[in-house]
Amino acid sequence: MCKLDEALLRYEEKNYGKAYALFKECHQEEGKKENFTRYYSFKYIKTIYETKIKNLKDLDIETQKDIIYILKNLQKKDLFYKLTIFKVVEFLEKENNPNWDKILVWLKKLDIDYLSLEKPIYEVEGKKIELPSELEKYFSRITKIYEKEKDYENLYSSCQEALNKIKEFTNNSDVWIKRRLAMCYSNDENYQEALRLYKEILISKKDWYLYREIGELYWKLENKQDAILNYFEAFTKSNDLSKISNLLHQIIDHLDDDIENKRKFLLLDLALKKEKNLDFSINEYKEFNITEEDIDKINTEKYFKNLRNEISDLKLSYQDRKQGTVVTVNERYCFIESEENRYFCQMKEFPKRVAVERGLNVEFSLVESFDKRKNQASYQAKDIRVLGGK
Repeated sequence: MCKLDEALLRYEEKNYGKAYALFKECHQEEGKKENFTRYYSFKYIKTIYETKIKNLKDLDIETQKDIIYILKNLQKKDLFYKLTIFKVVEFLEKENNPNWDKILVWLKKLDIDYLSLEKPIYEVEGKKIELPSELEKYFSRITKIYEKEKDYENLYSSCQEALNKIKEFTNNSDVWIKRRLAMCYSNDENYQEALRLYKEILISKKDWYLYREIGELYWKLENKQDAILNYFEAFTKSNDLSKISNLLHQIIDHLDDDIENKRKFLLLDLALKKEKNLDFSINEYKEFNITEEDIDKINTEKYFKNLRNEISDLKLSYQDRKQGTVVTVNERYCFIESEENRYFCQMKEFPKRVAVERGLNVEFSLVESFDKRKNQASYQAKDIRVLGGK
């Protein structure tokens, strides 16, 4: 039996490791001859993918040669061509301090006209799992790189193209595309369009950093009230002390002459700096009467939690408050009627242990929302305070 026949036999047995070694040897011996036809080449490529690329762990010289072989012998529309590019990109992304320029070079080897919109669906333990399409994976990655490189021109066009071409995203990944597009508008000082996109994002995702970025936009629009309210919202939704340093500084800077509340956030900031052994001078904060002892007494996790609870009351002083009456009550929501309108409200917005019933007089704030039933922008009542009885 010749080596090519044996390679084919091992291939049919799905012994790809052995088949790969045999095909490689045959190719080196007969690659320039007619014996190693495209028929053998394709099967050789599959064994390369199954043994070297599918679970890529290294880009050593031999693996690079195998990858070059795949790319040279396949067209951009071929499955193993595309799979190989994506596997290399995934491998490079996992490196410490990824080389984004290098990853971009690999992504540009793909032709988006050949990338599928079909989303693979797998069933695991009776549960269907939907994965991103090739096109979605491509745009998710290339827009991320343009964001990191601050290449706003290419970022803008890629985000627009992604939103135009992909109608249904997986796991709300369009959130990241819209957020990056909003960054482009913000960079171009089109803050209102950036805000419009952020409000779309908030319909499906309400993470703390989104509110922080919205606060930054309002500040650029010189709308101090909405800026600080969004910073407060970001603070109440945050749960990772290691990530809130910038947010703390923004809150401290924008509280202006509110020395008492500035001091609360400043204490947390200084306590975190001390935990991380960062340099700071206590003399810089004389107007706040902060001592080393004050900082040493703080348990940052506990202080952080308490401050988040307190901030709900602090927000009230920065909100335009309205008054109204509860007119409809459901197990999970109610409607509140004011002189201007009727507003939807979730029960979680009421203080604990309050019996919500028709006729209850309340004070509330409004937050922009989206009415899915009417398919239009709307407002919801939030931060409810009870004024009195019926």
